[in-house]
Amino acid sequence: MPNSKVRKEEIPKSVKVIKSIFKIIFIIGILGIPVYFLWSWASQSDTFIVKQIEVRGNTYFPDKAIIDSLQIGIGSRIFGVNLEKPRHKLEKNLFFDEVAILRSLPS
Repeated sequence: MPNSKVRKEEIPKSVKVIKSIFKIIFIIGILGIPVYFLWSWASQSDTFIVKQIEVRGNTYFPDKAIIDSLQIGIGSRIFGVNLEKPRHKLEKNLFFDEVAILRSLPS
C-alpha cells in the first residue's frame, strides 16, 4: 500500500530568516512612518515655541540675568533646546543649591 501522506517540502532556513527580516522591516515601517510625520509636525509647528521663561526661588540675581545666561531665546522650538548645558552652567554658580530646568508642553 503506497504512503498516502503528502509530504510538504521544507522551506530552507535562509528563506525563513529573510521572511522574518522583511516582517520586522514592515512593522518598523508601519510604526515609524506615523512617528516620523508626528515628530516632523511637532518640530515645525508654532504650537511648540518657547513663549515664556520663568525663574523660581531665586533671591540672589535678577531673573533677567539668569534668563540671559541660559541662552534660550523666546521663539525657539522647545524640542530643539538643549536643557543640560544651561543647567550645568547654572550649577557651577555657588549661589544656587539646586537647579532644575523643565519643559512644559502647551495645554
